[in-house]
Amino acid sequence: MIKAVIFDYGGVTGKEPHENETCLAIAKRCGLGYDFVKSKYNLFEAQFVTNGISKKEFYARLAHSLGVSAKDVGPVWDVKYFQQKPKLNRKVVKIAGTLKSSGYKLALLSNVFPHRDTILKKHGCYKFFPNIILSSKVRLKKPDKKIYEYAIEKLKVKANECLFVDDREKNINGAKKVGMRAILFKNADQLEKDLKRYL
Repeated sequence: MIKAVIFDYGGVTGKEPHENETCLAIAKRCGLGYDFVKSKYNLFEAQFVTNGISKKEFYARLAHSLGVSAKDVGPVWDVKYFQQKPKLNRKVVKIAGTLKSSGYKLALLSNVFPHRDTILKKHGCYKFFPNIILSSKVRLKKPDKKIYEYAIEKLKVKANECLFVDDREKNINGAKKVGMRAILFKNADQLEKDLKRYL
């Protein structure tokens, strides 16, 4: 029996900017190939999203690896990603509220950059969830099995009593590997239908 439902933030609960779009903007500004920029971004993303390096250091390392100035990276990343106002998916938030009212434990489990975390908190994007588990706080990131195990322990439930909702298949697979049930999110209507299979 499911006792807890765990939601991702970006792409599920919130309509966040995507790093692919930001990498593309940097590629165009610097006259570089998108695949090259994305491959270099991938080298430092884990350190940044788990609060291992600061935003300034992230920009510096990414710029150095690309062979460009940090001034060509930082401003683009700020405008395309960090300065974007959060937009909640109201339909998903409503679903989460219904689940909470029905007695299910709720949690938000998301890979969130430290700087973005501050913005999301400021705009009240976490207030609908009693339990908040962020990569930048626990220094673990999906799909590392340890972050799912952390969530299970925090919610005081068993793995098979958790239902995890995420829009990225690799994160869904990570949850399944520790024994969670999981739904690959596409839209709110699909989520409502899939929830009926488990709850």
